[in-house]
Amino acid sequence: MATSKEAKAVLCLAILSSSSSSSEDEEFVALLKERVKLPKIKNFVDEVLNKLSDDQFQKYFRLQRTTVQLLINKFQNSKYFPKNDGHGGRVPIPAEVHTYAFLWFAGNKCTTKDVGQRFNITESSFHRVMDRFMGFLLELGPDIIKMPKSALELEQIEKEFRKVAGFPGVVGCIDGTSITIRTPAHKIKSTYVNRHDIPSLTLQGICDYKRRFIDVFTGIPGKVHDSRVFKM
Repeated sequence: MATSKEAKAVLCLAILSSSSSSSEDEEFVALLKERVKLPKIKNFVDEVLNKLSDDQFQKYFRLQRTTVQLLINKFQNSKYFPKNDGHGGRVPIPAEVHTYAFLWFAGNKCTTKDVGQRFNITESSFHRVMDRFMGFLLELGPDIIKMPKSALELEQIEKEFRKVAGFPGVVGCIDGTSITIRTPAHKIKSTYVNRHDIPSLTLQGICDYKRRFIDVFTGIPGKVHDSRVFKM
């Protein structure tokens, strides 16, 4: 007995091969527009994530569990978390799922479809989740990633760096790295390839003695040399 998908495929072929009437055309369009429901993982947060060890959790999310919980709380109290996100009677997406889904996508090589299936949300919902959480992080960033300004802060950091390496006068360590990307639409690939012939953007970062970012600069095509990025 043919499955539902096979039956639909046969019907589509039959419509295409026959002289189509307006009613047949409408039926064909309706079939094409029908939403395909993908299987989703139920209770992934409770049944899987909450049972991970702290080391496993940090491996997947690149952050400690306590840090992620702090982000969840901050996001829930921010203007970016929709207090009433239910569409058509659907249950709103919790702040916890917003945070976990975004961090999972950012920290693992996976597709939006994979994230949607894991966290039991549609791909379109996940795109909204990404937009909200990125907006939240961009607003939060300057409060977390910031250069020390006071003389007292600079003096303390210099002392700590001296303890680490015995090198005087250091208040930060600077380096650059490449973020692999697809060549942006309507752009020339050769203007983005780095010395490894890979399209990328350059990220320049400065860290303190605890290896925390205190300054980040990115967005320059990978072809631009690090020394030029440093001067910008």
